[in-house]
Amino acid sequence: MCFLALHNVKSHSYIRKGDVCMYDLTCSFHKGTCASSHLGHNRRTIFVPHSDLTRSHLNICYKDMTVEEAYHLLFDNALEEYNKDKKPSRQIKDYYAHIMEQYKKGEAKLQEAISSGASKAEQRRIKSKYPKPYYEVIITVGNCDCYNGAFSSTGEKAELTTEILSRYMEDFEKRNPHLFVFSAYQHRDEQTNHIHCCYIPWTDLPGRGLPVRVSENGAFMQQGLTKGKLGDIGTIRFQKQERKVIAEIAREYGINIVEGRHSKKHLSKEEYILHQEQEKSKANAELVEQEAGELLQEQDNFIDFVQNSDKAIAYLEHIENQELRKTVSEYEVAKQRNEKILSESWLEFNSSTSTYFEQYRRKKKMLFEEIKRARQDSYYSRKRLKSILYDIAHNNDFFIVKMFKLVVALFIAVESQSLENDVKKLQKKNQEIKLQAKQIMSDSQSVGEQLRSGDVDMIEQVLNEYENQLQKSIEKINATSILHSHSSNQVR
Repeated sequence: MCFLALHNVKSHSYIRKGDVCMYDLTCSFHKGTCASSHLGHNRRTIFVPHSDLTRSHLNICYKDMTVEEAYHLLFDNALEEYNKDKKPSRQIKDYYAHIMEQYKKGEAKLQEAISSGASKAEQRRIKSKYPKPYYEVIITVGNCDCYNGAFSSTGEKAELTTEILSRYMEDFEKRNPHLFVFSAYQHRDEQTNHIHCCYIPWTDLPGRGLPVRVSENGAFMQQGLTKGKLGDIGTIRFQKQERKVIAEIAREYGINIVEGRHSKKHLSKEEYILHQEQEKSKANAELVEQEAGELLQEQDNFIDFVQNSDKAIAYLEHIENQELRKTVSEYEVAKQRNEKILSESWLEFNSSTSTYFEQYRRKKKMLFEEIKRARQDSYYSRKRLKSILYDIAHNNDFFIVKMFKLVVALFIAVESQSLENDVKKLQKKNQEIKLQAKQIMSDSQSVGEQLRSGDVDMIEQVLNEYENQLQKSIEKINATSILHSHSSNQVR
């Protein structure tokens, strides 16, 4: 289910030119390729653990097309013109599929260069040689910590950033006529309001390929952001241009965009969730410490009252209630024991959860490498089979030579099918441990709630069940890794 709604932001009064800006905020403008983009996350068609489902209806959809629809709209006419005078073998059937194929080959070559220790300059050179199907920019004004959370998505100033971002998107394509936006949303259900804007850069300058084609450098040249020379980088000018636009809009709302303030280290999804749990644990510990301090203060007040009140002293000396004193003593012992159990339980919970996610990330990375190797082996096997079959069909070899090549082709075909089956198995295992990690996240939230309840009688049982679940999950991850290593060795 898609939780993005076409939500129109109400007009907000703002400070006119000449007025003094009241707030200093940072502006985050991150630009990446399709490799770092996740359209399902942007559209909310997948589960997003750190989003607030009760606020998802406030998300704003500016444009919602699939990348395939966008390619048909942009390039179908140019593709038809390109294919007119081409032989069938030279024609491009599907431009998006054609670009994706070039992109995947380029990425494979880049990974090979990185593995062989290529320099940063060489990596940049390789990156510039192949097209990217689309790009994404993520824009945020302020963060959830500045001004005591006033500019978080639930803060009192949240509507300011909502309208600033919406006004920024209004003229994005007017400023950038060669960047076709096909997917743009503002998320208001996370900690800070921000925009995900995905676009396809295109150019119709004379050159190789279609008369209208994908090219970020060509797009920036036509927008006057670069001259296309070596070292003349249009991306930097593009980002400066967009940051300047955001700063000008923000100034009308009494916000001055500054550099470097309120910034913090970027965390991965798992690190972020664990950090949030640790912050909650810290807050709970502070609350327990505060309540303990209040109890101690009440005790001191009572002792002071007893010591300075003749009636109280006389009453206590009169009743000499040993049973009451014993009950109070037992209560104090039980209270200290419970506080110790709570403190140790939180430490054990945080340590176990942290250990699990460390192993999960490490094993997931290993599994990803195994999948990549299996795919590469499968690709080269198919390529080799295709080459042999072409050789059989077009060379005038003796019959016995062709038979021998056919036998070789048969063995390669069997090996290729086996490799493809290995890839599918690895992908299935990868999906299984991802689903398992999501379940652990959900379980950790339940355990955290139980710990916050302070019910000591239930904590031991809950923690034991959680530890058993973590142990089973870790054993499954380790078993999965061993199986994959075995498969990978067979492939190689």
